[in-house]
Amino acid sequence: MLFPVVTRKRHFPSFLPLKEILVCALIAAPISAFAAPVPMTHSAREQVNALVMTQAEKRVVSEATQKGWQDYTYKLDIFIPPAVANVQPCPQQPELGKGSGEPTGGLNRLTLSVVCPAANWQFRVTVKPQVYVPVVMAQDEITRGSEIAADRLVMKKYNVSNGREPFITDINSLVGMTAKRNLSPGRPITTAMLQMPVLVKRDQPVMMMSQSDNILIQTQGTALKDGRKGEAIRVRNDSSQRIVTATVTDAGVVKTGG
Repeated sequence: MLFPVVTRKRHFPSFLPLKEILVCALIAAPISAFAAPVPMTHSAREQVNALVMTQAEKRVVSEATQKGWQDYTYKLDIFIPPAVANVQPCPQQPELGKGSGEPTGGLNRLTLSVVCPAANWQFRVTVKPQVYVPVVMAQDEITRGSEIAADRLVMKKYNVSNGREPFITDINSLVGMTAKRNLSPGRPITTAMLQMPVLVKRDQPVMMMSQSDNILIQTQGTALKDGRKGEAIRVRNDSSQRIVTATVTDAGVVKTGG
C-alpha cells in the first residue's frame, strides 16, 4: 500500500532580527544541504502497488467510457504476493509484463505482471475492481408479460464488476417493452429479461407497405401471427388473398418486399 506523505508546518521561536537569523543559518548550513534533494526510496511493495493501481484505474476508466457509464464509483482490491517483502526496491520504475491487464471477461479480475529487470524480480498481482454504476431496477414487482412504464423503474447503484449480462443504464430505453419473466425490485434489469412489445396481433388488420420504383404502395391485409418490431410474419393480402411474408415495422404496420 502507498503511505501518504504528511507535511507539517513547524514553528521556531526567534529572538534575533530576521537579517541576522538568515546570516547565521547560511553560515551554519553544511555544503551538502545545498545539493539536489535525494528522492525518497520506496519499498518494492509500494512500487508494485503504485504501478498496479495506476494501470487498474486506467482499465476501469476505459471500460466506463466504452459502456457510457455515468456517475460511477469504484474501489480496487489489490492482492500482492507476500514474497515482495523479501526483494530490494527497483532502482528504476518497474515495468508491466507482456499481456498485463488484458480484458478476460469484463472487470471481474485483472492480472498484471510487474517486472524489475535491474533487480531481477517479477511478481503477478491480482486486482479485483468493485465498480458501482447506476442501473435500472424495478421499483415494485413487475409481472411477466406486463408492459414496462417509466414510473415503475428506478435508478440505483449496483456492483457491475461480476455481471456477465449487459446492464441497462437508461430508463427511457425500456419504456414500452414487456417483461419476459417476473422482475423483482432491487435487482438489475438486463436485456435477457425483456422483449419488444407485440405490435401486430394475429387476425388483426394491418397496413401492408411496399415500395417499387420510388412509389409507395399501401394495401390492407390481415396478420396471421403475432409480431414484434423487426420480426417476419405471414400476412394475407385482403385484395388478392395472397399470403406473403412481411416485416413488422410499427403498430399495425408491416413492410413487404426488399
